[in-house]
Amino acid sequence: MCKMHEIAWIAGMEYRKWFSLKKMLILLFSILFLGEYIFSNMARVAEETGLSINILEPMDLVLSFQFYMLVIPLIFIVLLSGFPDKSGGNIFVMMRATRRIWLAGQFLFGLLAGVTCLGSFFAASFLWIGRGAVWQNQWSGF
Repeated sequence: MCKMHEIAWIAGMEYRKWFSLKKMLILLFSILFLGEYIFSNMARVAEETGLSINILEPMDLVLSFQFYMLVIPLIFIVLLSGFPDKSGGNIFVMMRATRRIWLAGQFLFGLLAGVTCLGSFFAASFLWIGRGAVWQNQWSGF
């Protein structure tokens, strides 16, 4: 149980370092890019044609086109630049924890960062399309 606590502590420490203003600005600008180029056009076309959009369709559109499918990993790679962090305090963490625990903490941090990135894209698509979308168990005619 102590090992899991150490792994979670290392991942949390890295996540707090990663959650800086410059990384979140990159995430915000990428959300604005996706919103302006995809979500707003999709909402405009749906409004002009009178069709309703399923709430999951904007991210389905992003993840199905080849160009936009490459944008998501590129944004994630930019957000993870400088990973793993080699700041002064990290040396002491590596001395106190074993390599396996440190590596497991880094993997957990990568997972948390990926979930944060994709979750923010999904949340942005929900908010961008939200008022014109419906939640149903089938795809729309869009």
